[in-house]
Amino acid sequence: NQTSMKSKSTNLLDDLLSGYLDVQQQNVNIIHPPSPDLSEIIKSNNYIIYGQTKVNPNAPNQYALKLTVVSNTTLTNFLIQFNPGNGWKINVLPPDGTILQKEKMITQVIYLLDEFNTPLQLNYQISYIYGSQPVVDKGTIVSIPMSN
Repeated sequence: NQTSMKSKSTNLLDDLLSGYLDVQQQNVNIIHPPSPDLSEIIKSNNYIIYGQTKVNPNAPNQYALKLTVVSNTTLTNFLIQFNPGNGWKINVLPPDGTILQKEKMITQVIYLLDEFNTPLQLNYQISYIYGSQPVVDKGTIVSIPMSN
């Protein structure tokens, strides 16, 4: 009976791991930007975040950064949190959704103010649910794409 339990548990673990490994091996390289004027900012195994920045012509230290998140799979409760480095102020508008799917992207706009002409350091934490598994990614954006 103990052997049978162990076999079932191993099979369950194999099933769970195979699903996890499928996600990790997913190729998001085949995702193309939704628009040619977008640049890749953040890339993970499960999604790519593209950005487009506009500079305020009346205040060149103010930027509007539009993020577009795309994926080949379904991710729920998708949330990006930001923490700017010293010398920067930020105003983050809510995203237009929290469910990311193959046919449904998420967009979000961030307003940035460079108060002291300091290099950008925008720390982020991205959290989401894949299947029933919570996932958290952290990193830092040190440059943003500039548009004319």
